[in-house]
Amino acid sequence: MIDLTGRRAFVTGGGRGIGRATALLLARAGCRVAVGYRNRRAEADETVKALAGQRGVGGSKAVRGGRGAAARTTGWAGWTRSL
Repeated sequence: MIDLTGRRAFVTGGGRGIGRATALLLARAGCRVAVGYRNRRAEADETVKALAGQRGVGGSKAVRGGRGAAARTTGWAGWTRSL
């Protein structure tokens, strides 16, 4: 597996399906992962819980997305600036 230790990833739709699988694989490779969601917070939170035991993921979180300037400044962009 590729080593992504110290990298960050933002996975849109990470609460279910392909997005969840992608978030889990990135975490296993060492990424800190933000799980993006628009309306399905519970599913995104479940993915974050599943990430907890993976390598290098201390700080993974669910991040609400949306449209417009407010979403860009308060959602994923704020998370990436905090690392």
